Amino acid sequence: MAAPSDSTLQKIQSLTASCYHQARTTMKLLLLISNAFINTMGITQPSPKAANRAAWFIVIMLAAVIAVVATIAALAIHWASHR
Repeated sequence: MAAPSDSTLQKIQSLTASCYHQARTTMKLLLLISNAFINTMGITQPSPKAANRAAWFIVIMLAAVIAVVATIAALAIHWASHR
């Protein structure tokens, strides 16, 4: 089997770096949202190890609440417009 060329290795490295940067940016956004929630509600700050898990939990719960409220609002508007 032939060894990959330098250009192939550079493409792979650039794609890997791009994915890493995107994941890192996403995690920073999640941490920003969860820290804002934690500080607003006066919750004790989680340890650095638990911060990522707390960020995912808070963002998922906030998204679920927003989805439920939007669904109820859409149903109420639909019901009101057909009466």
